[in-house]
Amino acid sequence: TFLAWLDENSVIIHYHTPSWIALITSMFKHGDVKKSHLFHHIGNYIGTWQRIDIPLYIKAEYVLLIDCDTVVTAPFTHADFGLEMTKSIAFSAEMDEDSDEPWNAGVALLNVPYLRETYDDFLDFIGTHRDNSPFNVKMKGGGVLEAPSDQGAYLSFYADSKKFLPRIFNVKPYYTHTSTSSAKIVHYHGAKPHNYVGEWLGVPCSPAIKFLCEKKEKKSPILCWSLKAFADIIAKDS
Repeated sequence: TFLAWLDENSVIIHYHTPSWIALITSMFKHGDVKKSHLFHHIGNYIGTWQRIDIPLYIKAEYVLLIDCDTVVTAPFTHADFGLEMTKSIAFSAEMDEDSDEPWNAGVALLNVPYLRETYDDFLDFIGTHRDNSPFNVKMKGGGVLEAPSDQGAYLSFYADSKKFLPRIFNVKPYYTHTSTSSAKIVHYHGAKPHNYVGEWLGVPCSPAIKFLCEKKEKKSPILCWSLKAFADIIAKDS
């Protein structure tokens, strides 16, 4: 099983039953599969919320949370995050690679002691969205945007202390002019490697990610590089 494989590879596994299962299950029931693939399965949706319990298990000062749909392409150290690390959370850009607004939670720098200190208040805040209504997020450049689920909860609750994570830690396959030579982590946000390949072979992607799968090499010049990075990791682990 996957758990056995993790154990064989010295991965620390924390078994726990989150206190917020009923709340997140209620939110899942109000989800829209056209807006996110996470709403296809309750396990996927609960899984993305698991990060909020990191402060209960990790004693380090900072944690870099990396989603499972990522590949580390180059080594990095604390120095790569700059001298002034976040008081709460640091997220990078999402669809717009030129944006400096913290947005995508797929790779997240977390200040663990502060998240532990604010944990109960954060859960209470999430509870005000039991109907899965979007969270209102204050933007650095002014104005407010709506964001869903755990990503929206983090960005809204920690609006006054969030920071921007350098995009080299969250490079997307659909980016058009980000240098691959400086990339530390590639994040298969939305469409996964098998989705891109499947689309090329005539297997259509789901509606929520179809616009990404249909992009060609001209519009996504680092797509092939990102798929090779994934293939290299698979070959290495085989």
